Amino acid sequence: MKKSLKLAVAIAGVAFNLAVVPSAVAQTATASINATAQVQVALSSANLQALDFGAVFPGTNNLIAPTNAASGAVSFSGAANAEVQVTFTLPGTLDDIVSGQSIPIVFSATSGASNTTNSRAGASVFDPNAPLVTRLDVTTGELYVFLGGEVSATTQPAGTYSNTIQVQAAYTGN
Repeated sequence: MKKSLKLAVAIAGVAFNLAVVPSAVAQTATASINATAQVQVALSSANLQALDFGAVFPGTNNLIAPTNAASGAVSFSGAANAEVQVTFTLPGTLDDIVSGQSIPIVFSATSGASNTTNSRAGASVFDPNAPLVTRLDVTTGELYVFLGGEVSATTQPAGTYSNTIQVQAAYTGN
C-alpha cells in the first residue's frame, strides 16, 4: 500500500505542478490598411477637321503648317489639369484607290501644334513623330491638337489621294 500511496502522491504532485504552471498566452496585434481610389473622368475625343492639302500639282510641294486653317484638328476632353500623352500613327503615303498610285506625305518636327483652347493662334508647336506629353486645360479639361504636313506629287495620275492618321491620348497618371 505504501507503494500505491507514494505513486498516488507522485501523480498528484505532477498534476498540481501542471495546474500551477501558467500556459503560454498568445499575444496578437491588429492593424488595418485603408484602400482608396480616385476615379478619373474618362478621356473623350472628337474629330474636328481633316488635314486638307487641296489641289496638288505634279512637280510642286504643298506644305500645310499646323497653324494653317487647312490643318487637321482633333480635341480631347478629360479631367482638368491631368497630364496626357498624345501619340500619332502617321502614314507615309496618301493613296488613290482607283489608280493604285501613292504620293508621299511627310511630317516634320514642326508639323504638330497643341492648345488648351480651340485656336491655332498661340498653339505650341511639337514633333508628331514623337509622343507629346502635356496637360489638359486646368479649368475645362480640354486639349486641341492640330496637324499639318507636306505632300509632293511627281508623275501620279489625277485622282483623290487619302489615308488615315490616328491620334491617341492617354492619361499618364501624373
